[in-house]
Amino acid sequence: IPEGLDCCLREKGAERFLFLMNHNDEAVSIDTAKLMPCRELISGRTVAGAMAIPAGEVAILNWQVT
Repeated sequence: IPEGLDCCLREKGAERFLFLMNHNDEAVSIDTAKLMPCRELISGRTVAGAMAIPAGEVAILNWQVT
């Protein structure tokens, strides 16, 4: 986890939710390869591989555990 990025994992049954908050003045990048397939809930897009989180922004990732 990059410095300045807060993350919190929540579970509900087989679903996982990863809340990411970027407190930095610059974008940070994370690798989502181990969470595949996952979806970013705010934008609704599918995330594959590296994902940038802009400065001051929030992302919520969702995936199923099988």
